[in-house]
Amino acid sequence: MQEADYSDYLIKSGMAENILLDLYGLEGEASPLPGEYDMNFKIRIKDEDRFILKISRPGTDPETLDFQQKLLSHLEGSKQDIKAPMVIKDKSGNMLSSFIDRFDQIRLVRLLTWIPGRVYHQVNPKRDDFRLSLGLCCGKLAAALEDFDHPMAHRVFEWDLANSLWTVENRHIFKENEKSIVTYFQDRFSDRQKGYKNLPRSVIHNDANDHNLIVSNDLKKPEVLDKIRKEVSAINKMLGSHEQINRIRLVSEEWTPASGELSPTLKLRRNMVMVKYQHLIDDIYSAGKSKEVAY
Repeated sequence: MQEADYSDYLIKSGMAENILLDLYGLEGEASPLPGEYDMNFKIRIKDEDRFILKISRPGTDPETLDFQQKLLSHLEGSKQDIKAPMVIKDKSGNMLSSFIDRFDQIRLVRLLTWIPGRVYHQVNPKRDDFRLSLGLCCGKLAAALEDFDHPMAHRVFEWDLANSLWTVENRHIFKENEKSIVTYFQDRFSDRQKGYKNLPRSVIHNDANDHNLIVSNDLKKPEVLDKIRKEVSAINKMLGSHEQINRIRLVSEEWTPASGELSPTLKLRRNMVMVKYQHLIDDIYSAGKSKEVAY
C-alpha cells in the first residue's frame, strides 16, 4: 500500500460534494468545518444550510460511529423536547455509509441535519436563566436516554466525569496555586467513590462543554435591545447631526486579546477589527442613507 501522510487523508470540498452525490444522491455546496476527529462539511442546497457531512479518518472504529448514529435516532423518537441532529440514511438505507479512498482505506461517512446556531462558548454574557436552560437540556437528554443501550455505552470514556481521576497523574501541568484547587476537588471525589458509584447513571455519549453545545442565534433579550436603543438615543442627543450614530451591528463574540480584537493591554486593534468584521462594516454602509438602528 502507498505510504501516505495526514495531508493525503484530507478531503477537499469538491471531493465532499462528489461523496454526497454518490452516497446520498444529493447535490450541494460543501464548505469545511472544524472537527477533532472527523472531516466535517456544511452542506448548502439552494442557498440554504441543510446538512453536515461527516467523513471519518482511516481506522475509525465503526462501532463508535454506530453508537452515535443509533443514539441520535433514539433521540428522534423520544418524547422529550430535544433539538438534535437527525440521521439521514444513504441511498441503500444505511445510517453509516462508507467509501474506499485512493489509499484503499475505508472511510466512514455520516449525514446529519443541520442545526442552526452558535456554540455556547460564543455567548456573552451567560445569564442565570441561560445557564438554567443548559441544565434543563442536559436533564432532558439524560431522561431520553434512560431506555437506550449499546455496547459502546459501556466503554471507558475519559471525558466521563465518573472516570475523571485519571487527571490526578497530570497535576504537574498546573501552577502551584492552581494545583491546590485541582487537588482539593480530586481528593474529595476520590473519597466519595463508594457512594458515587451507587448513583443512577445515564448513557455518556460526549461531554457537555462549551464547544460541544449549539445555542440559538437569538443574540439579544428584549430588555437588552431596549437598553441599547436608549443608550444610542442618549448619546446622539449630545452629538451634532453629522456625528450621530445612525446604524450599529452587534456581534456575539467577546473581544479579548486571545480573539485578536484587543491588545494584551486591552487596547482596541482597529486593523484586526476592520479585517474580521469587514462584512458588517460593508453592511452598515450599504444600508442607504436613512437613519436607522439595526440589530
